[in-house]
Amino acid sequence: MDQNTLPNDSFKLFAQTWQTMLNEQLKQVEASFAQLNVAQAQVREQGSQLGEEMSRLARGQVDFALGLQAQWRDLLSEAMRSNLALLSPRKD
Repeated sequence: MDQNTLPNDSFKLFAQTWQTMLNEQLKQVEASFAQLNVAQAQVREQGSQLGEEMSRLARGQVDFALGLQAQWRDLLSEAMRSNLALLSPRKD
């Protein structure tokens, strides 16, 4: 082996090793991106479920408040009728 082929062989070995390292790094990055895509899909689904649950709870709160108002109006009307009946002269 002459001295000129030794640096070439070393450079080729270095280049091959470097290329192998880069390929492995690329595989790892792509695998990480794939995992990130899965995590993002899960976050999207959980966010969607959370939004639907919050909307359902808000509708329930509004329905409950409207129900309380209706009951209050009914009780108030009944109380007013009872008071009017007590204050009205009797027809005997």
